[in-house]
Order: sequence, then structure tokens, then C-alpha cells
Amino acid sequence: MICLDRLLSDKKNRQELSSQKEILTNNIHWAIGELENKGYKIQSKVTFGIDPNLKIMGYTTETESGQRIVISSWALSSPMLKGLIIHELSHIVRTEEGHPSHNFLLLSNIVNRYSRRDDLDNDTTMMLRETLQHVQDIYADDIGFLILRDSMDQKIIEEFFSNWVKDDHDARQFGDRANNIASTFASNAFALASLRRHGYDSNTETRIKKANSLFLKKAFQNASFERMIVIYSNVVDLLSSLPKSNMGEEQFSDLMQRYFDLLLTTKQPSDF
Repeated sequence: MICLDRLLSDKKNRQELSSQKEILTNNIHWAIGELENKGYKIQSKVTFGIDPNLKIMGYTTETESGQRIVISSWALSSPMLKGLIIHELSHIVRTEEGHPSHNFLLLSNIVNRYSRRDDLDNDTTMMLRETLQHVQDIYADDIGFLILRDSMDQKIIEEFFSNWVKDDHDARQFGDRANNIASTFASNAFALASLRRHGYDSNTETRIKKANSLFLKKAFQNASFERMIVIYSNVVDLLSSLPKSNMGEEQFSDLMQRYFDLLLTTKQPSDF
């Protein structure tokens, strides 16, 4: 069941509220129909809301009664709106399927076991936990691209992923520079891996690699730059070649351990 409620400022006028609701409702019905045409019927209750203060395009969260997707007001006028809604609904499909990438107890256990094994600090553990979101996005996009390849201008999708790549690291919540760099490293690898997984053109790949090279040159000493290019390529290869067929929890856990091993090779003391 799909429901639409509101997270809207009381200061907005009725006409604007009505217009936003209509845009979102029309796109929700389109997305649900497209997913069902591909054989994906959502079983759980899904509510939608609009948040005028949200800086990112949108997100999905679990509630007591089902799943909730919140869309930012500005995303309603974005050319990527259809892609956003399809993507978020695809996460819900993966959760309902019980896919390992969306089994949150399994993901928590993988990170905790890895953290205990290597005696990682809290910031590094948090960073690794965040990077699993890219794996979840890869598997959500496997569904989404089935629809978006025929429903959206492919140049818009290519531009979105090109703009995803940062040429400098984010000094965010992880407390130290090394973890922030590793987080950006994983995010940049995801952008290229997602496009490569779905056969996008080499020109877009070249733009992504160029932006990522600027990031690596800023983040690492010259002596490490070439090595990090190789590690970046290895992370991209791992993400882009994740099995599309069903796999067991043990195989998935092994792949995530390899993923974490690669990411932590970026955290060499000589580089920071």
C-alpha cells in the first residue's frame, strides 16, 4: 500500500503544496507501475513525505508500520526525480527479498566481526559501516537500471554519476582525515562501478577517472599515488562484478571482507 503524507512548511501556500503533491503522486504511480511491469511488486506499506529542509535528494527509512521514503522539495524539480523514486523503491524490493545486501542484522554482524578481528577504532568502524551503503546502492540500481535505461535520458544519468565523484575528500563525521579520505575513496569507486556494471560509455568513465585522479593526488603523497590508482581500480572491479544471481550469506560476507581490506589499504600512516 502506498500512502502520501506531508512534511511541509506551514508557510507554503496551498497552490504550491498542491503542485508538489501532484508531481510526487504522479511519479510514484509511474514508478510502481514500472516496477510491477518488471515483476517487482512491493508488499509492505510505503509512505511518502516531502521535506523542505532536506539537503540530499531523498532517503528511505524503516518505520513501525512499514517503509517511509522522504523526498526533498528541491528534488521535485530535478530531472533525476524518476530515478530517485525508482532507486528508493528498489531498496525496499531488495529488503523484502531478503537480499544479503539489505539484511541489516547480517551487515551489522559483518562489520562487528571485522572490527573485532582487527581491533578497529569507532571512527573506522563507522566509516566501514557507511561504505556498505554503496553496496546496497549497487544492488538497488540493478533493478532501477532495468527501468531507467528505457525511461530517462541516459545523458542525465551519466551526468549524475559524474557529478557524484568528488575531487577532494569530505571532512565529515569520522573525526580523522584518514577515515574521511577512505570514505570518499569508496564513494568515488561506487560511481564508476555502477556505470560500468550497466555498460555506460567510455567518455563518462574518462571524466570520472579524471576527477578521481585529482582527489587521489590531493589525498596521497606522490609515492602513493600510483598504488592508490591500482587500489581504486580493484575496488571498482569488485563492486562492478558483485554477483547478480542469488548468493548465500557466507559468500556475501567474504566479498565484504575483501571490500573492507581494500578500503583500509588507503589508511597507511605514511600517507597522512
